[in-house]
Amino acid sequence: MRHTRTRQKNGKRSRGDRGAVLVEFALTAPLLLLLLFAIIDFGTVYNDWINVRQGGRDGIRKAIVDSRPVGPNCPLTTDPPSQEMHDIACYTKARVGLNGADTRVKIIYCDGALGGTACDGVAAGTGFKSGLQLKICIQYKAGSLTGMFSALNHKVLTTQVESLIETVSPSAAPKSSYEEAPITGTKWSDSCNTDL
Repeated sequence: MRHTRTRQKNGKRSRGDRGAVLVEFALTAPLLLLLLFAIIDFGTVYNDWINVRQGGRDGIRKAIVDSRPVGPNCPLTTDPPSQEMHDIACYTKARVGLNGADTRVKIIYCDGALGGTACDGVAAGTGFKSGLQLKICIQYKAGSLTGMFSALNHKVLTTQVESLIETVSPSAAPKSSYEEAPITGTKWSDSCNTDL
């Protein structure tokens, strides 16, 4: 004879059924919570990565047409060599839109210290001009929003963008490339340390 669960006349489950539901919930709830926290954490880090990429593109787009972009003052880990480098770095950080203290910017152009075929024949101090290359590299220290995935707390998101300078303000006088100190425990990627 087959045993089937029966409901009481008023439609409620019997006492044994309620216990089974609690056991099933206790087994599935941790997995569902883990999945929810994973979606939150990885979604947040992915969104941060998109912001870093978009901020880099916005920063270089503005820098190649305006060597003195207007942006808010921002925290920089090292003093920039010129007002132009300060303005480009702060504008880029503002366009990234994340915590400025966890964002680092490196700006590279033909300043006489770099080699490579793109900078051949460019004298020191004359490399920030139309037709020459400009590169911006960005680092951002990501983290776990929920605290469930501690591996994300040491994740550094990076991007780099490169383009040709289109116009330069007549009053521009950049002295050299600019590099903030990289995030603690990291270094700038090899592609950000190579010549243009």
